[in-house]
Amino acid sequence: MNASASRGRLEFVGAVGAMTLLLLLLALGVWRRGAEFKPVVQLGRVVMFVGLAVLAYGGAGWARKVLAVWTGLLALTGVVVAINAGFGSAAT
Repeated sequence: MNASASRGRLEFVGAVGAMTLLLLLLALGVWRRGAEFKPVVQLGRVVMFVGLAVLAYGGAGWARKVLAVWTGLLALTGVVVAINAGFGSAAT
């Protein structure tokens, strides 16, 4: 049972690390593209995500649910953007 709990913690930290990296890369993309870059908004998302992850790691069930919904919405948005980019490149 103990190995299962430690593996779950490791997977949770890995998932949070990957999402944190994704949010930082999104912020970098906005900044590099020259769009309206607002550091408080872009980096605030990362801080909020990591803060929720710390609460979830501590046992807050609601924080786990918020993280799951937020991650799902980001994944869904990424799929929609990828489909739009694919259609855009096929049209030209």
